[in-house]
Amino acid sequence: MTNTLEELTELIIEWGAKKGIYDNSSYEYQLNKTLEEVTELHKAILDNDVDQIKDAIGDIYVTLVMASQFNKGIKDALKYKIDTKLTYKSKKTAVMLVLYNLFEMLHYNTTNTLNTHNIIETIAFIGRDLHIEFTDCVEHAYNIISKRTGKMTNGQFIKDE
Repeated sequence: MTNTLEELTELIIEWGAKKGIYDNSSYEYQLNKTLEEVTELHKAILDNDVDQIKDAIGDIYVTLVMASQFNKGIKDALKYKIDTKLTYKSKKTAVMLVLYNLFEMLHYNTTNTLNTHNIIETIAFIGRDLHIEFTDCVEHAYNIISKRTGKMTNGQFIKDE
């Protein structure tokens, strides 16, 4: 199954609604989950684990889609075209830019569309640098979460083991 990024975004939004995330979570909880996923991306880059990098890129996008349901600025950013010519000195530099944008969103509680768009473009670059299409990362993440069961606890979706 090959979906467009727009189709995958809608499927992710529907999944979040079915799991009760929008009724039982918040913008801050979802950005904290994004931070957790960025940490996993950084570890995967240090380990040169391409499969985990792909997984983390998709998971970061999923958490941003969840956060978009609480914040119009993020929702608007999901509609922007990704610049496929964007480059960075290294994947580690790119992760630092993601963290900068995420911390700005968390600490200043900004609704800055640009921060979110920067994060999406940067994680797309990391995938491209490894010859992984961004949409493939997102589809991979959706295929995993769509089968996931669990419950909402204290604002976070806790998956069943």
